Formats: sequence, structure tokens, C-alpha cells
Amino acid sequence: MAALGTILTTSDIAANGVVAPTPGAAVSIDASTGNLFKWTAAENETVNITAGQQAGRVITLMIGNDALARTITLGTGIVSAGLVVGTALKTVTVVLQSDGTNFYELSRTLGL
Repeated sequence: MAALGTILTTSDIAANGVVAPTPGAAVSIDASTGNLFKWTAAENETVNITAGQQAGRVITLMIGNDALARTITLGTGIVSAGLVVGTALKTVTVVLQSDGTNFYELSRTLGL
């Protein structure tokens, strides 16, 4: 994250984009690659943050559900309020902030 008044580089700007993780039973996220991670779950999944735990970094997960309600476990690198249970054909958002070691859940919205 660039300091206030710093000229942003191309990589700084790219890190603020939308990233589409590969769906699957285990979804790995490198939080340094963006701030919005958006995908559609086609099965029950576990989301793990494998890199990018910079103190103060805030990321958002937008997880769409296919024709079935999916259960998402927020796994390694995430301290959360528990399972995220979706609604068929709806989207769930989870906002997380890092303390430099883990990402802590700030909020979630179900059924969008």
C-alpha cells in the first residue's frame, strides 16, 4: 500500500482490481493481488488466504452461488464469525481486514 502523497505505480493500481480466484473445494487467495475477489462457487468451498497479510489491508470477497445454496468455510488466515451459508443464485459479500498475520471479518451480507 502506497503512503499518502506517493505516486502510484502500475503494480499499485493493478493491486486495486478485481481478481477471479479459481473455484474449487479449496480456494487460495493472495491478498496482495487485489482488493476485490469475485467468483461463483460451484460446490461447498474453503477459502484460505495464503499471502498478502499486510497490516491494515482490507479485502472483499464476493461469492456467487450457482443453482444451489453453497456453504463457504473461511479457513487458514481468516478469523471469522463462522460458516457462510449462501442462497441459490444469490451473492454473499464478506469484508476482511488484516492485522499483518490474519484477516479478521468486519462484515458480511447474504442474499444479494
